Amino acid sequence: MLMKKAAEDGFGPSVLYNSEHYILMDFLDAAQLSTKIIESNPKVLIQLIGHIRRYHQWQGRWDTFDPHSQILVYYKRAYDAKVQMADAKVERVLNLLPHFLKSLRSEGRLPVLSHIDLHSGNVLIHKGNEKVGIIDWENAGRFDPYYDLASVVHSFRLDDAFLEKILALYHQEPVSQSAIESLKRMTAIVKLWDVFWFYAHAPDLEFNEELSNKIENYLEAALLVME
Repeated sequence: MLMKKAAEDGFGPSVLYNSEHYILMDFLDAAQLSTKIIESNPKVLIQLIGHIRRYHQWQGRWDTFDPHSQILVYYKRAYDAKVQMADAKVERVLNLLPHFLKSLRSEGRLPVLSHIDLHSGNVLIHKGNEKVGIIDWENAGRFDPYYDLASVVHSFRLDDAFLEKILALYHQEPVSQSAIESLKRMTAIVKLWDVFWFYAHAPDLEFNEELSNKIENYLEAALLVME
């Protein structure tokens, strides 16, 4: 169980009880990690990338994460629910996606266990000692190691100045411009995951103008990289 493994490695809450239907975890006096904290405290980013490096080294049999298939599942759910989507941009994205993923695979990084869902709600910081923790491993699977790094960039709205810093922390050495460009390209997939998740869950969300504009911005940013 990945949550238990994270606890053993020092970056997850202790699992007190686990069954098929629910999990009882130790209480954490913690808050969601924020962009402001990352920007003001360099040690926090060092911790987070260190945790990612650690679990990327875990050995085991994990399902493979397939973003193309999952995005299509979300798209179909939204289509069947008659969710209003940015149809022209969505069509362009879906047409480009298989080739774009193939180009990312051609860069040669070996798949590793990836968390897949490193948004701010799943990364916590302890209020007392500023230890960073990671929760919610239900989407985890084998995928390109840069996906989790791109999730950090996207979820915490970090600017391009952080790309090199994140990669240097991850690889523990200076990185090339091509690696930085690869990470930037991977953020397009993370943005699309968010876009189609929002569309699929639109009936349960407050789908207002602000969210609609956010989706449009994510689509446009992804298309700039993909085309």
